[in-house]
Amino acid sequence: MAAWNLRPIASALWRNRTGAMLVALQIAIGLALGGLMLMGLRALYTVDPTDAGGTQALAHVDFTSVATALLLAFFATIAAGLYPAWRIGRIPPASYLKAQ
Repeated sequence: MAAWNLRPIASALWRNRTGAMLVALQIAIGLALGGLMLMGLRALYTVDPTDAGGTQALAHVDFTSVATALLLAFFATIAAGLYPAWRIGRIPPASYLKAQ
């Protein structure tokens, strides 16, 4: 009985996982840059403590919004990595062996 060559499947799974990790990294960098821009916006404009609107309301981000964005990004990354891997895993290895 010949051994199966699973390198093409493993390579495809690795590419999908790497792509999903890059998306997660881009989201984290985007959140960090957004936070820095909000801090810069607050520093640029003086805020009247009695004023409820204006730039203070614009530059306010609470913890729940950030946590929700991170959770959504995490689950979207997992889904983006698992779905292609699941699709590739359903294809019989014989089709990959014939292609070589």
